[in-house]
Amino acid sequence: MGDPFYRKDSRSILPKLKLTFLFSFLLVVTSWANPYSLNSALNLKLTNGTIQEVIQQIEDQTDFFFLYQDAIFEGQRVTIDAQDASLESILKQVAEQTGISYAITDRN
Repeated sequence: MGDPFYRKDSRSILPKLKLTFLFSFLLVVTSWANPYSLNSALNLKLTNGTIQEVIQQIEDQTDFFFLYQDAIFEGQRVTIDAQDASLESILKQVAEQTGISYAITDRN
C-alpha cells in the first residue's frame, strides 16, 4: 500500500510551485529596488555656484553618479534654490541656465 497523500500528478505541481515562488519573490524585490528614483526629494541651495558643485551635492544626496568632462562646464555658473525637489527639476534648472543637455540612463 502506498502513501495515501501521494498523487501521481504531484511531480508536475512542484515545478509550478517553484516558479510561482520565484516570480513572487522577484516581484517583491523589484518593487523595493528603486534606489535612484527620479522622485527623490533633494535640497540644494547654491548661489552663483559651479555645475560641479551642483553635481557633487546631487551625488551626496542620491545614488546617482555623473560622467562628464570638466571642460564642458568651464566658466558656467548657476543659482539653484530647491527644497524637496526632484532630480529632474534640478537638472532642468541647470539646463535652462547653461544650455547644457543631459540624459538619465540606467545603471545596467
